[in-house]
Amino acid sequence: MKILFPQAFTLTSSNISNSSFSDWNTSTAYAIGAQVYLPDNYGEYKCLVANTGVDPRTSIYDATKNPNGKWLFLGTTNKYKMFDKYLTSQSVRNGNITVEMLAYESQAIYLGNLDAQSVTIQVIDNNTLQVIETFTKNLIRDVTDAFDYGYGGWIENRKTQFVYERTTATRDISLIIEINNGSSDAKCGIFCCGKVKEVGLTKWGVSVGALDYSTVVTDTSTGDTSLLEGNYAPTLDLDLFTQTKNAMALNKILNDARGKGVVFIAGYSDDLLVYGYKQKHSTVMSGQVETIITVNIIGLT
Repeated sequence: MKILFPQAFTLTSSNISNSSFSDWNTSTAYAIGAQVYLPDNYGEYKCLVANTGVDPRTSIYDATKNPNGKWLFLGTTNKYKMFDKYLTSQSVRNGNITVEMLAYESQAIYLGNLDAQSVTIQVIDNNTLQVIETFTKNLIRDVTDAFDYGYGGWIENRKTQFVYERTTATRDISLIIEINNGSSDAKCGIFCCGKVKEVGLTKWGVSVGALDYSTVVTDTSTGDTSLLEGNYAPTLDLDLFTQTKNAMALNKILNDARGKGVVFIAGYSDDLLVYGYKQKHSTVMSGQVETIITVNIIGLT
């Protein structure tokens, strides 16, 4: 298994328009219903209580935690949704999304919650301005039979995520990412790039599952209950094999992953990718040669 640790990058261009709302201004008197944009965090907000000089970031309405908040957070503006670390929010543009960024020392690129036919990645050497790598990922799965083709299962079961690991060692690079979906809306929920660290060989027997966040709702007047569909988080439970002499170094890498959203690359196929966090891990040094590391992973939704 490998872990992709996301790192900072600088977005230099995008074909998605920025927010249509005016930037929030500390001296402007805002009436109820006014909508503003905050460039500092790329957030959009709606005024709930007339105010002047109240920073939306410090007065966000929450029915439980802050019922007196004067602003409603509408979400990250469309241009930056693919960078906001929330898988369920997507940047959307008809036909294609094209972004370019400075990504110094990035070894790998992860794209998740995609709705697209294909993605093309170009890696550019910033010193020579030459394209040193080009990679295209086809996200449409193969048609299995005529029944599958006729009922469109091959369309519905597109791949929605992948990792691309670079093949060159140039550090000072830019990336151009093009997400294509023909005449339909191209969508991307998350992008990250960074360094990759190996943490052992994944053993067969990976357990793939999910945490269901659906809830049971009860009507207090009738006592009737129903199930309210919620989101879900993918889970991976796996064992890693490594040599005992490397065990403590790998244990440190897993400890370094605590409290962070990272990409776990379990191996075998794109389906064993999870952008999430490590719930726990344990290391068993079973001998002078063999060590087994058990890892429990929960995806971020």
